[in-house]
Amino acid sequence: MLSYGKESLQQLVAGWQGAERNRSLFDLHNECLNAAGLGGRRLLPAKLLLVKNLDETNLQAAIRNANGKGRGTIVRFRVKPLGRFDAALVPTGLAGAVPDCWLLAIAENLSLRDQVALYGHALGHLLLNREQEKIGQLPQLDPRDGYARRSSWETRTGQENGVSLQGFC
Repeated sequence: MLSYGKESLQQLVAGWQGAERNRSLFDLHNECLNAAGLGGRRLLPAKLLLVKNLDETNLQAAIRNANGKGRGTIVRFRVKPLGRFDAALVPTGLAGAVPDCWLLAIAENLSLRDQVALYGHALGHLLLNREQEKIGQLPQLDPRDGYARRSSWETRTGQENGVSLQGFC
């Protein structure tokens, strides 16, 4: 049973003031795990990694060097990415089993504010997955297919703020 509803998880991320208190993205992730409780952990990434110069090669190396869940994960993209990206959801799970959860990797060089925004974006996708499963649909992002998804900030022409988030693809 969720100790925190999905809207509450989204509110926790949106209202998080960790940057002002010198906290890290790992602190936010731990707060979300604690808030979700055991029954809600499927709504969140099973593991969080910050990766320097995030690209396919550095992502695979970071996973290989990580301890704990996801360590043996092989990164596969449906379409090979060119260059760097800002975040990736990578299917993971127990060694030798079909992946059943996600590892979230975020570029280490981004500001904490941008990292939190990407974390929130990933959380939104995982919450949508849960809703799709509840009504009997296949989730849009399914770790069982074995493919990683990436996301990037992109410059959008003609917009005042100049940036938009490209979804996990």
